[in-house]
Amino acid sequence: MSKLHVNIISKERILKSSPTPLHSQRYNLSFLDQSAIQTYMRFILFYPNVDDFSTKIDLLKRSLSHTLNVFYPFAGYFAGEESAVVGGDEFGAEFVEAEVGEGITLNDVVKDPDFVGLEKLFLPRKEIQRGEDGEVQLSVQATGFCCGGVAVGVCVSHKIADGVSATTFMKYWATVASNEQKLGMDNLNIDLPPTYDGPRIWPKQAISASRPLPDLDMGTGTVTKRFVFDATSIANLRAKATKIDEPNVTRVEAITALMWSCLISLSPEREKVLMFAINLRQRLSPPLSNQSFGNITKSVLMPIGKPSFLGSRPELCHLVELFRESVTKVDDGYSRKTHICPIINMILHEPFLKVVERMQENLYDLYFVTSWCRLPFYEIDFGWGRPIWFTNPFRSNFPIILLTDEADGIGVEVLVCLSKEDMAKFENDPILLAFSNAR
Repeated sequence: MSKLHVNIISKERILKSSPTPLHSQRYNLSFLDQSAIQTYMRFILFYPNVDDFSTKIDLLKRSLSHTLNVFYPFAGYFAGEESAVVGGDEFGAEFVEAEVGEGITLNDVVKDPDFVGLEKLFLPRKEIQRGEDGEVQLSVQATGFCCGGVAVGVCVSHKIADGVSATTFMKYWATVASNEQKLGMDNLNIDLPPTYDGPRIWPKQAISASRPLPDLDMGTGTVTKRFVFDATSIANLRAKATKIDEPNVTRVEAITALMWSCLISLSPEREKVLMFAINLRQRLSPPLSNQSFGNITKSVLMPIGKPSFLGSRPELCHLVELFRESVTKVDDGYSRKTHICPIINMILHEPFLKVVERMQENLYDLYFVTSWCRLPFYEIDFGWGRPIWFTNPFRSNFPIILLTDEADGIGVEVLVCLSKEDMAKFENDPILLAFSNAR
């Protein structure tokens, strides 16, 4: 990827195709939105063999304009406050058209990904940007390859959406594009538009403006690497992590336990804590659908007491038990509670607040874990077929682990961001090597 370079052809704003109704000119954030991290969630989808790139660019723009009519918060901006998004008839979303230089194919990028390069070249925005015109909530970059492939990079403000909502938006947008090619824009009939339940269930509160997570000490910098678990490895790992008297563990539980175990082995003398994001939609009573828009997640902490594992490495089945114990607490009552942790400004269960306070005293190591498994990234078809690879290139000032599906829907890719020193140990862990392939 050393020869890879991308040329920007154009940048423009995509406005909604219809005027904003009066009731949609102001979108009030929920309390969960208010406490969300100020950052962009970033997605790149790679499509092979897309004919007539310029025509496809026009299709993406038209369908995006139509999609913004129903996902109207993505066309708005924050105007002097962080509790509401103002309607965007004249603001809109950002759209960038780009092309890869000669000699580099889509296959070259997918087979040997450089995550720093992916972030720099295929995503339109790197960090939250502010200015007199407000903050862009959505930015898209469509990049064409000389071989006919296309990369669609999407940056979504985490302030108004979580991973589920971002995926729902992208799938809806793709469906509009695909249906337009078949039926024409005047005959679209797309089911399941988004619903906006968050502000009703979690009304906004008078809290201080949210801020990025504290800059945890990561030594000489961070590095992100990908670890792939195929179907056979996952089956073996699940068997190893399952107790005889317990139900079979899921692939997410098994892989999370393995990651946790590897992190413990980095420095067994220190306490390790995982912060795991939970989708609340199906945990409410009555449940919400995945079309419910916004940040509808909470984070649970899974601590390991230092005396229990001092100098040792726990069994995977025990880590699965701890994982389940924390996750099963997230029921309807838990989901509706609104406790804010003032240090990192995130929603946490009240008993965990003191645990987080100890983070500032460097008394334990904190890791953030998110699973996007089962989210339909590989179903996002703009009318030219499904993507052959989806990824979320990220760099972070804090350690983070992200689980996503492979294209077959069975395997799992795990992106791990650690300090360079920790990664040198982590990627050579013998148990990790026994179950995964580093790519």
